[in-house]
Amino acid sequence: MAISSLLRRGVEAAVDYQSKQPSQSQPTIHLAGWLSAFFIFTVLAFIAILLSVEYTYGQLVPTLAIVEDTNPDIYVRIDTDFDPNKPVDATEPEIETRPQPITNKLCTTIRHLRARAGPWSRFRGLSMYLAYCFAQSAVYSLVPFSAAAFLSHYIMYVLSGVLVANLQLAWVHIVISEPSPKRFYQRIGGFQTWKRIAPVAAFEHAVTGAGLYAPLFLIEAFGGFDGLKDLDSFTPSDPSFTKAIWTIYGLLLVPTVVSFVASIPARAIFLRVAASMLPEEDEAIVPFDRSYGGKVQPAILGGSGKLSISDAWKTLDRAALTRFVKSMCKAVAIEAGVTMFFTLLLTGQILAGALQQMQSDKDIPGISCGLVDNNVFEWEVMLMISDDVKLYGGGFFRARLSFPPDYPHMPPKMKFETPLFHPNIYPNGDVCISILHPPEEDKYGYESAAERWSPVQTPETILLSVISMLSSPNDESPANVEAARLWRENPQEFKKRVRKCVRDSLGEE
Repeated sequence: MAISSLLRRGVEAAVDYQSKQPSQSQPTIHLAGWLSAFFIFTVLAFIAILLSVEYTYGQLVPTLAIVEDTNPDIYVRIDTDFDPNKPVDATEPEIETRPQPITNKLCTTIRHLRARAGPWSRFRGLSMYLAYCFAQSAVYSLVPFSAAAFLSHYIMYVLSGVLVANLQLAWVHIVISEPSPKRFYQRIGGFQTWKRIAPVAAFEHAVTGAGLYAPLFLIEAFGGFDGLKDLDSFTPSDPSFTKAIWTIYGLLLVPTVVSFVASIPARAIFLRVAASMLPEEDEAIVPFDRSYGGKVQPAILGGSGKLSISDAWKTLDRAALTRFVKSMCKAVAIEAGVTMFFTLLLTGQILAGALQQMQSDKDIPGISCGLVDNNVFEWEVMLMISDDVKLYGGGFFRARLSFPPDYPHMPPKMKFETPLFHPNIYPNGDVCISILHPPEEDKYGYESAAERWSPVQTPETILLSVISMLSSPNDESPANVEAARLWRENPQEFKKRVRKCVRDSLGEE
């Protein structure tokens, strides 16, 4: 995901930056015609698939996994090849085997839901879930805070979770119960129900929020965000912009992981307590012990009618916790795969748009581009150097541009396949130019960060920069030491070597 968000932000920022500075002639990439429509469709498909994966495999399946009884007295058969009319062979010994839990695998869980609740069962409870998320977000946004007010954010996060606890409880009941004729809003409990579930919701959000905001507070206390105070002043053309974005993601990684780990027991406890409050008239869709081994005393007998926070954890067996964690990890893995796939697809579409634009642009003389084996990440380039470029004029130089998956946030690599003698071109043809160096500070101090790659650069600006480099070599940090030496000490010999390269590129002796 991260990659896709960075890709999206870089492209949007680049377009926004150019729109604000019309006086500059910096080329931009425009997706025209069907390619533009396909790009929009791909973005919408990516969002829809990612959200559906998160809901089904990151929310629904783990909820069923944590409440299902690992060793119930009665099992619900989900075998699709079971034939009740098959005659029983009396001579065949009966083998007693305890079936695996329904939620032991993602496929068996989905198959069971389809059999019990229909083809759209993977989205059961979605209306209530959206209502819960919208309500919590609305409450959370009532009081605006600065981004660095972590304590205030934490308090508001816990408070918002407590206030909408009834909606979260109703969602759990919809997910774990058989299909009901009631509308989703009819499953929401009253004030008395809220008083019973509110402490558990406060516990869950307090633990999960502490896992997120405590590391952020420590990072802030030790000055981890000091270098990002003036992020709004960066422009996308500034290499510090890309570096700052990667720094932010790096700093947020630790709080995200800590929050995820902390949410495992907190979320498990809430789900089990919520399941213990399932109304008697609702039948569970997976086997689970409503009394949790006698820990739940019905309210009619003077009990609380729900599982306590401590008992929710004590009655949790290792197998159920393992299924719960595995299902969440599988969801993360699926989301990562989906994100990687769509990132490559969107990057490919951006590059296809750039190629289409360069091939149709008549204002770019002397540059011809095409794909290598129909691979949009590999370009074959022909530079037809005009006579205005001293020494190299008249040459036809073939090169290759290789784009990384995280383009445009990282630069491509360029390599000349036609032999070319130049101080900034390695003997093997690799081009050494500042614009193709990663957006970071040069540890040797030869070039500033402003000279390096930035997301607003396009294939066109790269090739134009390389053509400009041919006539203005940088011999301070040469890639070809011999070429740099001749450039400084023996210009005639340097010219002789270069003109030979030009003749060879034209097939002349």
